[in-house]
Amino acid sequence: MVAQQTRDYELVMILNPESTEDETAAIVERVKGIIVESGGNVTNHDILGLRRLAFPLMNFREGNFAQMNFVSAPSTIVDLNKSLVSSEDILRFLLTRI
Repeated sequence: MVAQQTRDYELVMILNPESTEDETAAIVERVKGIIVESGGNVTNHDILGLRRLAFPLMNFREGNFAQMNFVSAPSTIVDLNKSLVSSEDILRFLLTRI
């Protein structure tokens, strides 16, 4: 059996600014759960708070920013990407390999 290689990733999300702190924390925990269920390991996560956007995004001038570092197999990133795209609470995200 061949062990699958894991890689380090960083995920930055812009969340709906109208959501409360509890709702924002719940969204981050939901994404964290998706990563852990697929066999990944979250090493660090941080909610950066409400910040002004450089340009309007879906008629919002501000967004709640959240950042997460994790280790996962490359094959699970496709499922994570689909989950992030389909979420209505996540306005925009950037997933990069470190």
